[in-house]
Amino acid sequence: MGNSKSLTLICFIFLLTLMTACGGESEKITLFLDGIAKDKLSDVYLDASADPNIINLAISVESPKQHFSWHKAGGVAYPNTGEEMTIKTPFRIASISKTLTATLIMQMVEAGNLTLSTPISNILTDSDMPDHFTINEIHQINGVSHGESLTIKQLLNHTSGLRDYIAEAPNNSAESYSMAALQILDLTGIQPSGISKQFWNSESLLKYFFSSGMNQHAINTPGENYHYSDTNYLLLGIIIEKLSGMSLADNYQADIYSRSQMNASYLEWYETNTNKGPAHHYSNLAPYGINENIDVIASGLNTSFDWAGGGIVSSIEELNFYVNNLFNNKLFQDIDTLKKMQQTVNVKDDNFSYGFGLKRKEYQLAHKTVVVYGHDGAWGSGMYYIPATGTSIVFTLNQTAPQKKDWLLEILRGLDKALLFTAIN
Repeated sequence: MGNSKSLTLICFIFLLTLMTACGGESEKITLFLDGIAKDKLSDVYLDASADPNIINLAISVESPKQHFSWHKAGGVAYPNTGEEMTIKTPFRIASISKTLTATLIMQMVEAGNLTLSTPISNILTDSDMPDHFTINEIHQINGVSHGESLTIKQLLNHTSGLRDYIAEAPNNSAESYSMAALQILDLTGIQPSGISKQFWNSESLLKYFFSSGMNQHAINTPGENYHYSDTNYLLLGIIIEKLSGMSLADNYQADIYSRSQMNASYLEWYETNTNKGPAHHYSNLAPYGINENIDVIASGLNTSFDWAGGGIVSSIEELNFYVNNLFNNKLFQDIDTLKKMQQTVNVKDDNFSYGFGLKRKEYQLAHKTVVVYGHDGAWGSGMYYIPATGTSIVFTLNQTAPQKKDWLLEILRGLDKALLFTAIN
């Protein structure tokens, strides 16, 4: 196998030499993509699939300008039938949903329904809050309330300072557990509570946020720092519904799915599912000291808590349609709207910056520095786009445990070895 690959590489180098004399740069890149890139991407796929905790996965790379398309999927998506994973198989996209929610908000900005500087108190009132709570009390720090001053922009780019109702404990005490921790304790039977089977909607999620006391322990004052929080997108979802007079699910259908060939995508738990449901995904709990790779679907975990921040089910194929439409200005009236989404704030101690439902990552590769925009999801998914080359990368590993590698980086390295990024000025 090793000799075969070496021979292939030698042949491609020889052909490249010929093309240098008689062809252009694009011909050279296309040649390498058809050979080296496919080999390198297949290696990435095999490396990821070798993890015994990854039961199914799918990866797709599309670069239309170079006439390059590669995708591979495998593993068992539905254990009860043995059906294998494909790029058409639906899966829970988790926080990639935030990009779609931000898209809806930016469409509303274009329509003049709100602005980025609009305080949320101009839209939401005390009557939209749980009983006995006010909109101003949603953000308290050191006993001072700031809720009325929170802006749409601060929710979009996670600078509101609100605690994350899913991933964070209500306060900093050792006895305080996050919703995610309580769900794991319930699922494994360590601390049964029934929370893992509970159905959530926006009202009950907001009530949980207040009743847990999270509102009293904001991380920072509004606009001060970046702090990732699903609470921001919970509020954005509520705002979308109030301004549109339609459910969040119907907003996705009307303004994104119908315009992006996303015929099988849906907001799970909130609308009728017409297909066989999402592929089974897994959670290796070894990092938490529990020797078990849980089948999250089979466990019966009710993931309705994700809602506007992570509740969409889609597929590799349909996410590729969406991200290409987004970056080719087919979802907005004005190209400047996308540019606003791409304006980021710094993220301390991490390798990305954050815009409006979009992460910006910069990778220094062997040949070029490459900038990608997109989002990842806790269930092991990623959707990214490279504006400089018009390349989309979408994948799912359907595994929540931290990975040994940055799989996006591995994919980019493979494309870089195939000279894709040499076309970047």
